[in-house]
Amino acid sequence: MVRAAGHLLLHDHPAEVEAYLEACNRRDDRPINEALKLPCRIFNLGDHATDEFTPPPILKKYMIPRWQRISERLHSEGRFVHTHWDGNSRLILPFLRETHLDGVEALTPAPMGNITLEQIKEAVGDKMVVLDLLPAIDFLPHRPLRDLLEFARRVIDMFAPRLILGISGEISQVGQIEKVEAISKLVDEVCGLAE
Repeated sequence: MVRAAGHLLLHDHPAEVEAYLEACNRRDDRPINEALKLPCRIFNLGDHATDEFTPPPILKKYMIPRWQRISERLHSEGRFVHTHWDGNSRLILPFLRETHLDGVEALTPAPMGNITLEQIKEAVGDKMVVLDLLPAIDFLPHRPLRDLLEFARRVIDMFAPRLILGISGEISQVGQIEKVEAISKLVDEVCGLAE
C-alpha cells in the first residue's frame, strides 16, 4: 500500500515530490560530511532498492543520479560505497554498473528473489563487490544443509575474491545457527578464515 501511495503521489504531484527528493539529496550531504571525518573506509547506503519500490523509470530518474553523486564524493575521499538491493531485482539489475557504486548488498537469488547467480554475475562482472547472496530461507529447518553448502560453494566459486559472503534477507528466529557454522567451516576450507 505504501509503495502504491508513493507512486500515486509522484504521479499526481510531481513538482512537490521532486522538491522533497531534492531536499533529501541535500540532507544526504550532512551525514556524509560528518562520516568523512571518521576513519571508516566503507559506507552502506541502505537504500533497499527493489523492482517494486524502485522500478526502472524511478531508478533511472531519481536513484542512479543520487548514487553517482554520492559515489563520486566518497571516491574522491578514497572511500568505498555500496547499497542494499534485495527481494526482486531482475528489472533493475541491468542498471547496477551505471550507479558507479563499488558493491551491492543483499541481492536475493531465487527461490527468494527473482534472479539467478548467473544474472547477478553478468550484472556485477569483475568490477563490483557483492555482499551476502545466501538466501535466508535456506537456513530454515526443512531445507537440506547439503543444498545450502553446494549453493554456497557455487557463490564462492563465481564471485570470490569480490565477495563478502552472508545471508540475503536475514536469518529468521527459527533459522538454524548450525548452518551458519557449517558455512563458516566451508569458507575456512575453501578460502581460509582470518586468525
